[in-house]
Amino acid sequence: MHRRSIVLTGVLAAAILFTGPPGVRAIPPEAVTAYNTGDFKTALRELLPLAGKGDVTAQFFLGLMYHRGQGTDPDDKSAARWFQAAAEQGHAQAQANLGFMYDMGTGVEQNFDEAVKWYQRSADQGNAEAQFNLGGMYYEGHGVVQNQPEAFKWVRRAAENGWPQAQFNLGGMYAMGQGVYQDMDQALQWLQKAADNRVTEALVYLGVLYSAGEDVPQDDKEAAKWYLIADRQGDPQAKQNLETIRKRMTGEDLAEARKAADEWIGKHLSP
Repeated sequence: MHRRSIVLTGVLAAAILFTGPPGVRAIPPEAVTAYNTGDFKTALRELLPLAGKGDVTAQFFLGLMYHRGQGTDPDDKSAARWFQAAAEQGHAQAQANLGFMYDMGTGVEQNFDEAVKWYQRSADQGNAEAQFNLGGMYYEGHGVVQNQPEAFKWVRRAAENGWPQAQFNLGGMYAMGQGVYQDMDQALQWLQKAADNRVTEALVYLGVLYSAGEDVPQDDKEAAKWYLIADRQGDPQAKQNLETIRKRMTGEDLAEARKAADEWIGKHLSP
């Protein structure tokens, strides 16, 4: 199963950062403008007093800023402290980020039990990143008893919520029968969703499946199509795999594979 993703992310937009539930203070317009124009020192100065008074959104973005070193030197201990403050108020992304910091031992002492606790709280609120990472904890047996069906459950929820890496992992779990009965139709469906979302590993995996033909019909043209797409995105394994199957393909078949790859790229990767 692919390693869990980094969830130290956030989008600073007026509709997200500067509104909130009743009782949450409005974030000053000066902080909005400062952050969005890269004046992080001003944004930090404006957000700090609000966060100290309990504004959950200010606390969350201070966590991001301290982690990224925006307006200050990078300081993961301070980042974790502000994520903790926001997480305890129920901020789902702060919970996911705090879980990741405990998972990795970033800014805090590594603690899988704490990681699972915060991933669970965020996942229960529908956060796809936390759902994916919680699935990884069950898959690996970190902070919980190893449980592939439970891992499958959370990875599937994350995939259904649109998390691309979860879609790839879910496809792999269906292909290998991990936590669920093997189902190649479902495997191909989720791998193709991941490919549509530009997960390069999914492109290569699809190529491998069609090249080997063990659980799906063997099809070198289809395999070459996926390898060509992955190669176009710079994947070195795809180029190596393509060279292997080219030896048994006709020039016509390879031309058809290139055409199919170009059509897919035009549909899915064009700006």
